[in-house]
Amino acid sequence: MPPMNRWSFRLTLLVLPVLVYLNALDGPFVYDDLHSIADNPHIRQLRNVPRFFVEPELFSVHPANAMYRPLLLVTYAVNHAVSGSAVWSYHVVNVSLHALATLVLFFLGSHCLRTPHAAAGAALLFGLHPVNTETVNYISSRSELLAGLFVLLGLWAYLARRPRTLPESSQPPAPCFSGDALQPPRAAPDTDSAGRPVARRSWRVWGSGRPTWVVAALVCGLLAKSVAIVLPVLLAVHDLVCDRPALRRERRLYGAMALVGCVYLGVVWRFFRKAMVDAPVRPYHEQIWTQVKALVFYLESLVWPSALSVDHQFLVSTSPRDPVVVAALALMVSLGVLVWKGRAAHGMGLVSYGWTLVVLAPASLVPLNVLVNERRLYLPVAFFALSVAALLEVAVASGYRRQRVAGAALATLLCLGASTWQRNRVWADPLVLWSDAARKAPLMARPQLLKAQALADAGQAPAAVAALNRALARDPAFIPAYDKMAALLRRQGDFPGTEQALWAGIARDSTAVSLWQSLGELRQAQQRWAECAAAYARAAQLSSQDPAIWNNLGNAYQMLETIQPALAAHRRALELDPADPRTWLNLGNAYMTAGQLQQAIAAYENAIRHGPRYAPAWLGLGSARERSGAYGEAINAYRRGGRLDSRFEEFAAARVEALEGATDAP
Repeated sequence: MPPMNRWSFRLTLLVLPVLVYLNALDGPFVYDDLHSIADNPHIRQLRNVPRFFVEPELFSVHPANAMYRPLLLVTYAVNHAVSGSAVWSYHVVNVSLHALATLVLFFLGSHCLRTPHAAAGAALLFGLHPVNTETVNYISSRSELLAGLFVLLGLWAYLARRPRTLPESSQPPAPCFSGDALQPPRAAPDTDSAGRPVARRSWRVWGSGRPTWVVAALVCGLLAKSVAIVLPVLLAVHDLVCDRPALRRERRLYGAMALVGCVYLGVVWRFFRKAMVDAPVRPYHEQIWTQVKALVFYLESLVWPSALSVDHQFLVSTSPRDPVVVAALALMVSLGVLVWKGRAAHGMGLVSYGWTLVVLAPASLVPLNVLVNERRLYLPVAFFALSVAALLEVAVASGYRRQRVAGAALATLLCLGASTWQRNRVWADPLVLWSDAARKAPLMARPQLLKAQALADAGQAPAAVAALNRALARDPAFIPAYDKMAALLRRQGDFPGTEQALWAGIARDSTAVSLWQSLGELRQAQQRWAECAAAYARAAQLSSQDPAIWNNLGNAYQMLETIQPALAAHRRALELDPADPRTWLNLGNAYMTAGQLQQAIAAYENAIRHGPRYAPAWLGLGSARERSGAYGEAINAYRRGGRLDSRFEEFAAARVEALEGATDAP
């Protein structure tokens, strides 16, 4: 590639992925975006950034959804500082990360492929492939974007530590991918066929001579998502195929990465233990054989992405004797044999196959709620693109006309870009998104549930109820559908229907915490306080680490005027979340009911310390100060509360007027 065109060419690789996602900048928050971004109060202040690295519970508005992804939360906090709840800045970051990953893949391909044109083709295949639309459009998938970007950076930094001549199409293949793929790389010649000297070109990143950058990429990737832990294994796969002596030569680097991995596993072990030991969502024999089928599903999505969906119809397999499992295993083994035999022509096929299996291994081994999804394919798309580019290089070397190969590649890229643009339009509307998923997965209950939520948000309550009934017809044990049905009916004022839906769900699963919580909320709306307390007590028994449940239980006890149990419940909530101003407020209210004014004042002051703009805490403090006779301090507190929230302005003004009249009286 001529030097004058390098920067413009690289700029093109950045711009093209951005262009195909320009119609994705207005897509709304969907699914996990709601609890981790839209409703998450922790990302709304940049001062919380240091806490992201030590408090996994800040990942979501629900502490039960805690995950250790501090770098991801930092990007969310920056987005909120820029645009608040407006989605455009979140999408800009996602698209920018994808464009950067495309450029990094080009640099990586420059070390793995024989020509810069092949590397550019691989980068564009990755940047335009429609399978990546879920990862880019779904804001919560930014964890995949960040982890994928840093893994690619780590691979590039590792290979860039080995300077070599980037061979042109007329030169022999790159040394570590020619002849016997297991031989160590040989030095590139310094002269051409005519004996003239050839300048050596080293494709290095800044400072990449030090392994520090590889370790830094691993650390940053792990701070975004745990899948980045596969980076050392990816490097080992490369060295096994291309440069076995490097396994010994780079032992210090591998040791440093192993140390980082061990520290990370120590930090997040409780999450892995819950997913793998304490409460796996399915037995391991079902997980393994189901994921064997998933490998073929992923391969089909890479080769022919014609049936993309946010929620695929995919069923569990329980036995290795399942004919579909047997066929899938045979296909993957056959493909493995094929790339092994073809390693002499171009080793990138074998390396990419190994890399793909390694990247998919964590989701295959750890039982997760979702059996398959497209965002797990973000890195496999990159490796698939490298293998396709390698195959085209072999085709050209075998005598196929370069112009025909380039024309076919260009036509394919145009079709993929158009498909990506079209798929972005589906993500622009939650109702369209989930209707598309429900149509493509008629046997699955969850798409119907989320379609019902979208219908309800669009004001189509009868259609939402019908969708929920379809979900329950497909899976009568699908507890979230009962919960959503109850919420929808309660919003319509149908309390008998709400109660019927909740008890039907509890009959299916009496340990469903969400149903007992919803029952407590229903009894609260009906002011049936004894039954409300009983429902929340059952929920607290089932989920003793949820502070919101203990807080609601304490409020129910207050309404029953059983103050000591109320105080105990609120104290338990504060043990679990000592920084929640609402719980401090409720504790202060309980102390007020018990006549313990000094304790109430202390609780209200703690609420204000944790939430300086929380108006109810100021009003509670004003009430406590008033009852203790400190009228001046009470007036100041009432005024502050009224200024912070216009809903309380009239009440605060009335109390201030009354107290000023009392202080003026003789």
